[in-house]
Order: sequence, then structure tokens, then C-alpha cells
Amino acid sequence: MKDTQSDGRSQLVTMGETLASMCSLEPLPLRQASRFDLSIAGAESNVAIGAARLGIRTSWIGRVGDDELGHLIVNKMRGEDLDVRAQFDVEHPTVLMLKSRRTSSIQNVDYYRRESAGSHLSTADIDVALISCADVFHVSAITSALSKDARDAVRSQSRLQNVLEPRCP
Repeated sequence: MKDTQSDGRSQLVTMGETLASMCSLEPLPLRQASRFDLSIAGAESNVAIGAARLGIRTSWIGRVGDDELGHLIVNKMRGEDLDVRAQFDVEHPTVLMLKSRRTSSIQNVDYYRRESAGSHLSTADIDVALISCADVFHVSAITSALSKDARDAVRSQSRLQNVLEPRCP
């Protein structure tokens, strides 16, 4: 049973890049594999999904491409009962992570992240009131490393959390 606040606000807000992850199911080079799993990955979305599964009211803020992978991410996250605050970017693609299993215990990972939608996360994508009213705001260092705009977005909210008292109804 969900532990929801009586005022409906999120207890946890995460913000960051979520990736589409395609993983070969066979211990072969990717070019030889014929079976794959398509899922999502990313530090902030993993935390958000885990928290939601524990009954914590959770929101995720991010930017995805207005493409099949971006819509996959949003649909999967909404399916986990998250409050999804995604911006669909028509100019930049969703990140794709490819994993191949070289052996049963060794994986090779390739990221297709250049000029990704997630790297264009900016202060304009942020719902300040949502973050201000949350008990916890989670963001990883990866988000700050994506671009100057993403770093500025993280810094703007870090200052907010340290300076302002929550003003929630």
C-alpha cells in the first residue's frame, strides 16, 4: 500500500538522465547475438523506481528524446507508479546503452550519448515547487557531468535546498 502524503506531494524527487538499455541475452559479441532485452537504466530512475516499490511517493524529472526509446522510458516509469515530469526533446535523441556479454561473467558496455536529450536538461525543465516541497531531492554526479546546462540545473536546485525553507500548502 502506497504511503502517500495527505497533501499529495512527493516525498522523494529525483532528477537525471534515464537511458534505454539493450542487453544481449547470449554470451556472444553483440553483432552475433540474436536475443536481446530492452529495458531502462540510470541512477536517478533506479532510485525512483526502488523507492516507489517501497511505497514512497516519488517523482522523476528528466529529458528524453521524442522518439520510441524516450516514450518507452516514460511508459515504463509511469508503469512503476512514478510521477513522471519528462520533457520530450524533438531535436535530441534518447541515450542508448548497449550491453553485450563477452562471457557469462564479463560484459561490454557502449553508450550512445552524444548530444542526447538528457544532456540538454536545463533549469527550464525543473518544477521548483515540486522539489521544494519534497522531503528528499536526489541527483547523482553523472547528471552534472553531462553538460553545462545540466550542471547549472543541478546547482540551481542544490542552492534552493540549502537556502529556502519549504513553502508547501
